[in-house]
Amino acid sequence: AELVDPANPGGTVPFGSYFTLNSVAMDGRSASVSDIDGALSLALPSGKPTRLVPSRLDGVTPIGGAAQPLPDGWLQLDSVYDKTSGGFTEHLVFDNGHTARELYTTPNPRGSIDSFSVSPGSQYVAIETTPDVATAKPDGYRVNGRSTLVATEFVDLRTGALLKTVSGFDAQW
Repeated sequence: AELVDPANPGGTVPFGSYFTLNSVAMDGRSASVSDIDGALSLALPSGKPTRLVPSRLDGVTPIGGAAQPLPDGWLQLDSVYDKTSGGFTEHLVFDNGHTARELYTTPNPRGSIDSFSVSPGSQYVAIETTPDVATAKPDGYRVNGRSTLVATEFVDLRTGALLKTVSGFDAQW
C-alpha cells in the first residue's frame, strides 16, 4: 500500500502490505491496519507500525479486531471467549495500552458488532449491530448482503452512555 499526500502530488510513501485499512485518525497522524496477527497503528507519513495489543477486559485477554486511533488511545472491537456457551462475545472498548474500558457490548450474547465509526469531533461512536445473528434474515443482495435487522447505536465516547438507537446501517458523519 502507498500513502498519497495531496499536498505533494508527485510523491507517495510505501508503507507495507496489510489485510485491511481500518481507519485513519481524525488528526491524520496515524492509521489503523490489520495483518494476520491483529491490529496495528501506523505513524503517518512514515508508516512506522506499532502493534495494538489489547488490554485485559474483565480479567481476560481478548482477541483484538478492527481498531481506530483516538487521542490517548484507540477504539477496538475485542472478542472474548465464553467457556459456558462456547461462543464469543464482542465488546467495543477504549484502550490506552494499559487499561480497556468497555463502551458497548450487544445486549444479547448472540448479537454482533458489525462495524463502528467515530464522529469528526471524537465525541461519539456509531456502532452497527445485528441484534441476534442466529435469527437474522438476509436482505437478498448477492454482493455485500446484510441482515434486515441491523441497528445503529450512538454512544458517547467519554461516558459510554447509549444515546440513541436507529434502524439501519452505514451512518455517515
